[in-house]
Amino acid sequence: MKISRLVVQTLVVIAIGISFILTFLIFTNNARYRTQPNTDDNNNKLGVQRVVKKRDVYAPSQILWNDDGQVRMVYNNKHNIVSAVQKDMSKWNYGQVKVTSKNDKDKYEKFVNSKDSLQLFYAFQMPLDYYGKILDKKSLASEHKIKFDRILFHVEKRDQVIYLGNDKTHTIYKISVNSGSSKRIEKLLRKTDVAINVKLQVDDKRVLINYENGVALKSYSYLVSKQEDNSYISTLLGSNNISTHKSADATTYSPSSYQKLVSYKNNTLNYYNYEKDQSPKNSQEVLDRGLDLVNQINTPLSNAKLAYANWKTKTLVFREYIEGFPTFYKSDFGAVRIVFNKSEQLTQFSNQVIQVPVPSDSTPVRLKSTDQVMNDLKAHGFDTKKIQFIDLGYKWEDDPENKEIVHLVPAYFIRVDQSWSSLQELIGVSDQVGGE
Repeated sequence: MKISRLVVQTLVVIAIGISFILTFLIFTNNARYRTQPNTDDNNNKLGVQRVVKKRDVYAPSQILWNDDGQVRMVYNNKHNIVSAVQKDMSKWNYGQVKVTSKNDKDKYEKFVNSKDSLQLFYAFQMPLDYYGKILDKKSLASEHKIKFDRILFHVEKRDQVIYLGNDKTHTIYKISVNSGSSKRIEKLLRKTDVAINVKLQVDDKRVLINYENGVALKSYSYLVSKQEDNSYISTLLGSNNISTHKSADATTYSPSSYQKLVSYKNNTLNYYNYEKDQSPKNSQEVLDRGLDLVNQINTPLSNAKLAYANWKTKTLVFREYIEGFPTFYKSDFGAVRIVFNKSEQLTQFSNQVIQVPVPSDSTPVRLKSTDQVMNDLKAHGFDTKKIQFIDLGYKWEDDPENKEIVHLVPAYFIRVDQSWSSLQELIGVSDQVGGE
């Protein structure tokens, strides 16, 4: 009987232990189902401010891989290739920066189409000294005058150098590299989920990405939520003594004559700061203060990156990216727009937050080739010389029947006079194959 009782007691203890373990696993594993993307789980539990890191928000937007003469735009849903490349690059030792070619369009076209090469492409001109800060490399952080649009190095055979390209001036920079290895990067490149054939064409002050055979991309649908004004009041205005003024289309919050937050009914907000000496001295300060403001807003952004920078007007535009492509029409200005003036600092942002994906059975959207889009524009009398850039991205479309759902539909976007428009908006023609 004693033995039997001992066995029973032992089994009870074991059962209780297993119960505790299972309970722990259930609670800890539930973290993977949290709905807000790019948000640190521990920060959420504690209710503290989330932090966007500079290496993520100021990362290259796309990767171009020239595999034996065929250029492909590549993306991997399971592995962040850009992050992996920059992680490896942070381990390399860099030497002196030298100019190999300048203002030579033909040489620059050969450069961007180099065989067996990998390119990290920026949608804006990145200052080399700031990129040195991202990689934590003092030798690069001391280069204050160089800006570049793309990083290029050869994958299969290391030539102990990397190259930087400035699309506006057609300048090629060469940097010697010691202890560099790209074997792991090459393995990731061969496991990409998305690989789109493109052709790079060098034009005056830009490099155009030509989707020669068109492209087929999936549409996505997401649940979205609206973040309340109170969360922004506490992080931006930082005061309990807030005056509130309501009008027909907006509510204005202000703790003093030096700050105000205007919340509009179209899900956008403007934050104004009129304190003295608002204008940053250089591009490094613009990027640092821009990052501080993005974190101060504390809106859970889904894979947001800097998509536009104007160093003369000190303007930054951040957009959310889907499979390496930017989203448009979440608002008139993107996800976040920051302008630094001498007299004021303006931050515009949207309070709509992408949550969980909604299952969709929609077939991929087939888009025309870039040449077909250009031919459509010319056929309708549009002056193509006005085009500053053509980009492929996702159009943010609200669901007409459910305000909590948004659809992201692939489309071409054309920048004219610093404003982005779809082909449909410019000339009334669809960019989809078979579209009207």
